[in-house]
Amino acid sequence: MAFSFLPYLQAFWLWFAVNLVVLASIYYLLRPELEPLSAAASWLPIAALAAYLPFGAALVQGQDSLVLVLLLALAFARLRSPDHLLLAGMCLGLAAFRFQIVAPVIVCFLLWRKWNLVAGFLATALPAAVVSVVLAGFWPYVHTVRGLSVQATGALHQPISRMPNLRGLIQSAGGGGWSVLLVSLLVLAGAVLAGQKRILRQQWALAITAATLVSYHALVHDLSVLFIPCALLFSRKTGSALLVAFVVFIAPVLLIFAPNHFYLAVFGVFALFVYLAVPSFGSLNLPVVRAVVEV
Repeated sequence: MAFSFLPYLQAFWLWFAVNLVVLASIYYLLRPELEPLSAAASWLPIAALAAYLPFGAALVQGQDSLVLVLLLALAFARLRSPDHLLLAGMCLGLAAFRFQIVAPVIVCFLLWRKWNLVAGFLATALPAAVVSVVLAGFWPYVHTVRGLSVQATGALHQPISRMPNLRGLIQSAGGGGWSVLLVSLLVLAGAVLAGQKRILRQQWALAITAATLVSYHALVHDLSVLFIPCALLFSRKTGSALLVAFVVFIAPVLLIFAPNHFYLAVFGVFALFVYLAVPSFGSLNLPVVRAVVEV
């Protein structure tokens, strides 16, 4: 990357500026879903973006999670039309640098038989993989995958208890790898079954949420992708949708008050998953919650 030729501090601030532009682009792409919030206050759509803690973590830490969200938001915007599945898949393929999130998403759409989206994914992901292997070799990637478990327990890396996913919850509670695999497969199966008859944008939100739950490695900035399902919830304008979005927004704050138990934030992600997966929850309207938000 060109930034590597700059001194560290200059590269950091330049990347920070780029991420701000990326964040503005995410807002632009999701504006149709965020627009209903302006009924309560004109500044609320932008405030929702600024208040989401994982975005702040990605900015401060210099992570590439915002680029991932931008590509997923581009695909989400393309999915407003069923004729743009190929373009949506190409955007997803470009996001393959976060394979622990992208892989479960493409598995869902493969099982939903969205062949145009899968073809678009392969059209960009495979060439990117070939270029990466040519430039860096094959074995460094193997060592990286093997090293994920080391990163979770090593003294210089984040422990598993700080992972807001199923692996963080289950292994922090004493469960083993097979337990994580079994529960992850059940969640993916539930997502596939629940999303079979949903519209494309609902499938996208459900797949992203399921991918966050089953991702093998996740930290607070990885929760940035959940802003897309939350934007879809904002567009529904029901009390239950707003309540679930509020839970998703609040869950990452646990990192501040109980960093060594951040795995508990997975319950916020799971609440979102259940809401998106169970049709009866989506039809609920809580007038009290909606009234409070609108005030």
